[in-house]
Amino acid sequence: MKALAIIALGLGSVSAAEYHVEMNGNDANSGLKGAPWRTVAMACNTVAADDGNVINIGEGTFTEAGILTLKNGVSLIGAGATRTKLVVNHFFSLTDAVPNANPHVNTFPGHFVIQLHGNNHVVKGFALDGQDKRCHGGIFAAHTRGVILEDLFVSNFRYCGLWMIDANDTTLRFSKFKNNTYGNPKAAGEGGGDSGAVQYHRGVNLSIHDNHMEETGNLRPDFGGYAMKAQDRNYSVSSANVLEGLKIYNNTLIVPSGG
Repeated sequence: MKALAIIALGLGSVSAAEYHVEMNGNDANSGLKGAPWRTVAMACNTVAADDGNVINIGEGTFTEAGILTLKNGVSLIGAGATRTKLVVNHFFSLTDAVPNANPHVNTFPGHFVIQLHGNNHVVKGFALDGQDKRCHGGIFAAHTRGVILEDLFVSNFRYCGLWMIDANDTTLRFSKFKNNTYGNPKAAGEGGGDSGAVQYHRGVNLSIHDNHMEETGNLRPDFGGYAMKAQDRNYSVSSANVLEGLKIYNNTLIVPSGG
């Protein structure tokens, strides 16, 4: 009986909680089941880090006023990529900031609309809309470990849909990316080039599988960049830029022949 009591006490000490965001919610609520918040921003700002807490987003289109940052250990889970959509009104044009911008050098990761800088995130089950290229980037994951990205549809960002730098024990799977690249082959004096819909650089045990990545060249004179690309914040090669245990398989990649 004493052993059973100890086990029960241990189970009771788990502090992970599930919070909810719904179209009919109110940011004055607690965010718990039956009293959902209205905005994902409220959830990201309120939910505590490190406890394995989960933010569940209901069905509908959620328009957010600014960049969303997930705290360490917090997961963001929608009702499915065809049922939950996030629109983040953080607008930035790299070509306005830097005329004749070079996608190798002028990268601006701070302008991606969802930021991951911690460990043990699950990010899944929603669409993320770049609003006809008015938004710079989709998801930026830097120095992360134990991240799962799944069932996402990321589309129409100006520079990149998903960028992972130093992503360890991280998996991207069962997701779709469409029209998220920037190309400028004539960038003055710096070689020019293209960004990638999914970019990655450094890390151990990164797995990318069963995804669909498509560029149709819908922003002229750009003709679409790479479906996947190894890209650091600055274009460089060194012994520190290592990908160990990288697995890429069963992905569909579609890019224009003139891109």
